[in-house]
Amino acid sequence: YFGSRAAAYGGVTTVMDFTEQIPGESILDSFERKKEWGLRDAVVDFLLHINVTDFTTDYRGDIRRLIDMGVRSFKFFTAYRKRGLMARDDYLYDAMSVIRDTGGIAMVHCENGDIADYLAEKFIDEGKTTPIYHARSRPDFVEAEAISRVLYIAEATGCPVYIVHVSTKKGLEEVRRAKSRGVRVYAETCPHYLFLTEDKLEGEEGFQYIATPPLRKREDNLALWEGIKDGTIDTVATDHAAYSTEQKLLGGKEFHRTPSGLPGTETLLPLLYTCGVSAGEISLSRLAELISGNPARIFGLRDKGRIEEGAHADLMAVDPHKEVLLERDSLHGGTDFCPYHGFKVKGLPVFTLRRGELILEKGQFVGVRGKGSYIYQS
Repeated sequence: YFGSRAAAYGGVTTVMDFTEQIPGESILDSFERKKEWGLRDAVVDFLLHINVTDFTTDYRGDIRRLIDMGVRSFKFFTAYRKRGLMARDDYLYDAMSVIRDTGGIAMVHCENGDIADYLAEKFIDEGKTTPIYHARSRPDFVEAEAISRVLYIAEATGCPVYIVHVSTKKGLEEVRRAKSRGVRVYAETCPHYLFLTEDKLEGEEGFQYIATPPLRKREDNLALWEGIKDGTIDTVATDHAAYSTEQKLLGGKEFHRTPSGLPGTETLLPLLYTCGVSAGEISLSRLAELISGNPARIFGLRDKGRIEEGAHADLMAVDPHKEVLLERDSLHGGTDFCPYHGFKVKGLPVFTLRRGELILEKGQFVGVRGKGSYIYQS
């Protein structure tokens, strides 16, 4: 509920969430379980990407069954072996072959998990557990190597692939090379990789900024902006994970024990409008492509991402001139921390309509819990 309420405040009318597969549970059952939860609580429309993490189940058959139902995007991890999430390369090759044959799309979290685990354990053994070591345990080549490997597997299988949360210059270069040789790849980045740097991890509030992949260097920020401008990056999403300060502190400010993730849905539009459109970096139409048109096209949402007769009346209006200072407690999504506090932004939504119904009116939330619909893909 809180995540979809934050979406309404951010002018977002459809969110894409993920299932979580319990060990031994089929991906079909994980979908039904999460969908039921969403229908009960969502304020905005939503769809689910299917996390495939237990390869002892009939994942091949379930991928086919889900695609027949209109669920067409499947996510894999090349990291998190200890958490039981990592897909071996042979499983990834096999699953991509099934997805290719059935008309779906694979999504991949790309990090070399074995090297990341090795470096993390090394730092922990040395007593180096402050937040900055989260970044140092996952250096840029860890992402770039995994992106390269995944894209060669995608090329070999002919499966379209969507690389989530690209965070580094080196990783982006791998995407650019693959696109140049005709690989069917789409690349996503997130606001925190455009606007924040790893310096945040060294401050008093460093624990608040732990996300995976970690925050990077300024040169990575700049490279990702170039990727947005030259079309290498197709979408900007949020990887939204809102925690309270109390929840973040459960890890004792140690990088390996602190919950990983940042809130982003509510600030996505004003940040990109202010630093992109108002700053003259991108056009308004390019912004619309990045956060609406392209996601709808890539994931088969035929009634979303466009203003045409017959499409859903998903609309929002912003005040392009009013400037607002973001504060620590500015957000409405169940968190008491805004990672962009101190930023001055324009383009905050004034009205948000989901399928013609107001859910934000004059900047005030008027949505109803449980009114969001599940959106199937075509």
